[in-house]
Amino acid sequence: MIRVANLTMQLRGGGHVVSILKGVSFDVPPGQLVSIVGPSGSGKSTLLGLLAGLDIPTAGSIQLNGHEITTWTESQLAHFRRQYIGYIFQSFHLIPTLTALENVALPLELNGAASAQTRARELLDTVGLGHRHGHYPTQLSGGEQQRVAVARAFSCRPRILLADEPTGNLDSATGQRMIDLLLALHREHGSTFVLVTHDATLADRTERIITLHDGMITSDQHAPGTPTLDSCVRRNDGVGDVDSGGRGDDGGDDVDSGMRGDDGGGGVDSGVRGDDQGVRNS
Repeated sequence: MIRVANLTMQLRGGGHVVSILKGVSFDVPPGQLVSIVGPSGSGKSTLLGLLAGLDIPTAGSIQLNGHEITTWTESQLAHFRRQYIGYIFQSFHLIPTLTALENVALPLELNGAASAQTRARELLDTVGLGHRHGHYPTQLSGGEQQRVAVARAFSCRPRILLADEPTGNLDSATGQRMIDLLLALHREHGSTFVLVTHDATLADRTERIITLHDGMITSDQHAPGTPTLDSCVRRNDGVGDVDSGGRGDDGGDDVDSGMRGDDGGGGVDSGVRGDDQGVRNS
């Protein structure tokens, strides 16, 4: 489902080059729940943003569902996100002028779903906000806003779910409830799920923990009882062949190279692109 090969990200400024990611390589098979951990500044959020196509790497390959996304235009990436990716931001990124129901329904409406409002109501009910459909983000607590963001991310039934510090802005009790909710929704939907976290409790409940330090993978461990998947785990010292064309024959739908239009997929681009500094520097 996800294949990353020799991924490098560098930023230039003030006459200096800062290397944020240094030849990162790993695979994530369909349906796996993976946490990415490491100290602040290790490149975790940058990596997640690259997986979502929110930024372009300096070098390397990213294949999602058999498609090489690093060569695509923004319009192609926008279309792909709408169809395949849900994204949960640490700071929620709800649209303040829309109600909870409207925030969740927006990606569905942009995808042309006829039952957008019905699906949005069902998801809000699932996350325990059936009584908050008509409330605006400023009328919701932090935990409630994050639950709306989670519902939005799952709205289009994404094949890939990405979450950046989903419990980072929540107190410990609310964060624990959010962990339980995310894991329950993951079991129900079966999405491939990659999350960035500093929360050891959350990381310990995932199937696999990838540790980043100074832009490199220093550890890649599977939970007890989880298959090793040696063919899927590749370190920085070498990778298998990756088709630079990235289209693959794994059954993934082709993305129309002529596809245009604004993005709203699963909360990644439904009116927000996220804080660029957060994507680049965490």
